[in-house]
Amino acid sequence: MKKLITSLIVLTIIATGCTNNSSENGSAIKIHETPVSTVTSFFNEIESGEYQKAYDRQKVESWSNYDKFTSSNGYAGITNIEIFKIKLIEQTDSSALVYMHYFAEDSENKDGFYKQNFNLIKDGENWFIKKSTVINRRRITTTGYSDVDYANNNTSIKATINKTKEIDMFLEMDSDKIEISESMFEELVANGVIETDDILNMNINNNNPNNNNLIVLKSFKLGEFKLENIPATINEKAIQSLVVGENLLRKYNRNTTTSEEEELIAIDNNNTSTKSM
Repeated sequence: MKKLITSLIVLTIIATGCTNNSSENGSAIKIHETPVSTVTSFFNEIESGEYQKAYDRQKVESWSNYDKFTSSNGYAGITNIEIFKIKLIEQTDSSALVYMHYFAEDSENKDGFYKQNFNLIKDGENWFIKKSTVINRRRITTTGYSDVDYANNNTSIKATINKTKEIDMFLEMDSDKIEISESMFEELVANGVIETDDILNMNINNNNPNNNNLIVLKSFKLGEFKLENIPATINEKAIQSLVVGENLLRKYNRNTTTSEEEELIAIDNNNTSTKSM
């Protein structure tokens, strides 16, 4: 009877996949992951702050120091990751190449869009990231600042998109997004202000975009304040052509209001720090 129970337990473990293997760093990693799921899991763990698990998924020589890996110049500053595309380029029994296009929100360094290749190797049953190569990087950059009145959010303000199109902008409280109406998006595309490479999550021929459709604005200018490579959402239900979140402007504009003087004070926003990914 004991042998039968033992056999049933073993079969149950095998059938449910509840088998773990440990990496050389000592942390358990679920076996039978694919190269794509390994990269996806790596970034999911970075986003959720599970740095040890992410660290154990890689064998990159330049990432060998855990303290450096989890420093503000490493991955500790990343608070949000949105993957637009991830695919397997090639795979052998022992190696693989994965491509990923994603947006990383980094509180310590600059937010940005990345197109990146990941070389993986197989060790036993597990895949590990061996090399990372950034193909293209579009970081959000800021210059100047604007003395926009955040309290007066019912008044339209002129903003310029991609250096050519001036649009009435409306501020929205408690929002951190830029939203463009469907009709304005179609106009921007028709006039060449928005190009195919600027469209992330939708087909340019799709006539029914939804709130998950994302584009990249090469530039957004408000007075002397300019943002470059900033994401925007296409909202098919929007009444206004361009709606900009108050929180987004506060974040990148680097302006604040003192409680005593009730005036806008500009804070230096020339962040020159970089991060090697």
